[in-house]
Amino acid sequence: MTIAEQDDFRLVRNRVEQICEQYRVAEIKLRNINNSILNNKINEKQINQYRNYVRTFELILRCLNKEEANLIRDINLNRIPSDKLGYSRSIYYVKYRKAATSFLRYLS
Repeated sequence: MTIAEQDDFRLVRNRVEQICEQYRVAEIKLRNINNSILNNKINEKQINQYRNYVRTFELILRCLNKEEANLIRDINLNRIPSDKLGYSRSIYYVKYRKAATSFLRYLS
């Protein structure tokens, strides 16, 4: 992999990681919606934004093929290390880059 390819991969990976982190936050906020200690200042508009974000994220994962969706889930949501997925390093980069690019394509 060339330096330019590595930089492109980092950009794509970082963007997907940011989106997944926002998904996790939205999901946690929705799970704790009735907890007055944790979410005493959440309003209806924020709740709707969190719901829309979670639904959109899950819809995108359903639109991806099964392997790509599982890879996004395993790496970014379940935080499974790449060496535990059963792919060689080069195959992992190829598959993850394809999955992440497909994922980002639905957002643009």
